[in-house]
Amino acid sequence: MTPTAAPAPPEMSVRERHVSEFTALSQAVNATGLMERRYGHYWTRFAVLTGLLGALVAAIVLVGHSWWQMVVAALLAVVLGQVMFLGHDAAHRQIFRSGRWNDWASLVIANLYAGMSYGWWQHKH
Repeated sequence: MTPTAAPAPPEMSVRERHVSEFTALSQAVNATGLMERRYGHYWTRFAVLTGLLGALVAAIVLVGHSWWQMVVAALLAVVLGQVMFLGHDAAHRQIFRSGRWNDWASLVIANLYAGMSYGWWQHKH
């Protein structure tokens, strides 16, 4: 059952009503626990993606010069897309409470894993 906000009094301005409705919605979202940090989820994703990247690098070496590298490249594109979603979450300060930890996570994930400049992303995003 979703909580509903009480109707705003008619003497409130439009802006005051919007702020009041947002405050009620924000309190309802926080009360349900939707804004809690999910460390286990993010550490698991990081570990799985690290393992997949290692396996794909090994596959590229083992496959050698053949058309099968196209399959590995397609899988690599999917995994790197997921890596960048993880970096995006860190850059938006969604993973850790500390801004410094999120910055380091973004630097490692974007720069080292995916080869995209975190500084460029911050400037353009």
